[in-house]
Amino acid sequence: MVIGIGLLAWLVLGGDDDEGGQADEPQPVSIEDLQEEAGSRQVPVFWAGPQAGTTYEFTETSDGSVYVRYLPEDAEIGDPSPDYLTVATYPLENGYARVLAAAEEQGAKTEELPNGGLALVDADRPSSVYLAYEGEPYQVEVYDPSPDRALELVTSGAVQPVR
Repeated sequence: MVIGIGLLAWLVLGGDDDEGGQADEPQPVSIEDLQEEAGSRQVPVFWAGPQAGTTYEFTETSDGSVYVRYLPEDAEIGDPSPDYLTVATYPLENGYARVLAAAEEQGAKTEELPNGGLALVDADRPSSVYLAYEGEPYQVEVYDPSPDRALELVTSGAVQPVR
């Protein structure tokens, strides 16, 4: 099972030994801050929209990956717990092809999204839903402790570029 999870991550995220870039310190941000960050990039920054009672945490890695995490008001920025909704945008020239390749693995399930998008859920990691759009230089991961919520956010269209 561990080998299957590693293989899926390898197929979806890159197939190389790079574990991603060095992360900057997580920062609390407002919606306006997110809009400013998103507006300064060539690759869009995705999120799950505004949510009341939430502090938005923004982290960027040296490879250009961006993480928007939704923390309840009582959680601290940088909390290491994986208990929170997180939307990650990975700059990848072949993100869509990687999702297609991972879809061929046993236990993978896909859903077509509007505008040529494809969502991928692996039965071994159902709390993470990957999505990509044909011809776009990125891939998005939506993580939520509730697999149903992660999938619902993606299929409902709630996960969008920050505007």
